[in-house]
Amino acid sequence: MKYRIVFCLLFAAIAVAQAEEASTADSLDDQALAKLLEQAATDKASDAEGSEKAAEESSPPVERIGYVPEKSLEKFKERQKDQDLAHETEGYYAQAHEHLQKGFPQLAIKALHNVLKIKANHEKARILLGRSYVMNEEYAAAVQALMPLAKSKDSHWSMWYWLGVAFLKQNAYEHAKHCVDQALLLNPEYASNWVLRALIEQELDDHETALQLLSVANHHSPNNPTVFLNIALSNEALGNQQAAMDAYTRYLETAGRGQSNRAMNNMIMERMGQVALAK
Repeated sequence: MKYRIVFCLLFAAIAVAQAEEASTADSLDDQALAKLLEQAATDKASDAEGSEKAAEESSPPVERIGYVPEKSLEKFKERQKDQDLAHETEGYYAQAHEHLQKGFPQLAIKALHNVLKIKANHEKARILLGRSYVMNEEYAAAVQALMPLAKSKDSHWSMWYWLGVAFLKQNAYEHAKHCVDQALLLNPEYASNWVLRALIEQELDDHETALQLLSVANHHSPNNPTVFLNIALSNEALGNQQAAMDAYTRYLETAGRGQSNRAMNNMIMERMGQVALAK
């Protein structure tokens, strides 16, 4: 019995010892696991921080929302300024065109100078300026306005036309011929170019050549009163009274009898009376 008790106590002591060892082992295992988890978390945080630093080093800086780089802002301002100037330029040009149509060349000239202050190489504005000077009988100023365009190989035919008119009005016939010839090369189907060329020949008292030129003009514009008027004048100068009368009659038929033509029509009818008396 005594040995049995001792054995039981020994067994119990062994069991307790084993239990304590197991508990200690479990405790050690728990501690080790905790350390491992803690180390893993530390390593993960370290890796994450390293990845963020690497990403920051390898990636370009991200701009803040609403931030515009200084150079881009300058380009935007320049583009906006150009758009504003273009809008202002076209506004002045439209005003000038309207003024000229209403018969106010001086106002047109003022508006066109504003255009050229903004854009000196505005071709249409410079041509319209030359035309406005011609309409205002400032022929030297018209030549000065148009001559810069004459140096260009791509000059518009209308520039040569108005430059030719300006030279003709100053009796610079050779310069006028050169300009109108250039206009004809660029636009041979425009009747007014042929009429202007004929006017130069009329001023040089070469009415036969003028009639040839006017015949071409009449071909391109069969019902043009200006063509008939100049055919009549050249025929009258050559003594061809009947041809002159026919052309004057065609002028009256094509020009119309409106208020704006009344004064000119009355003058033509007086002229026709003089021709009839001379027959």
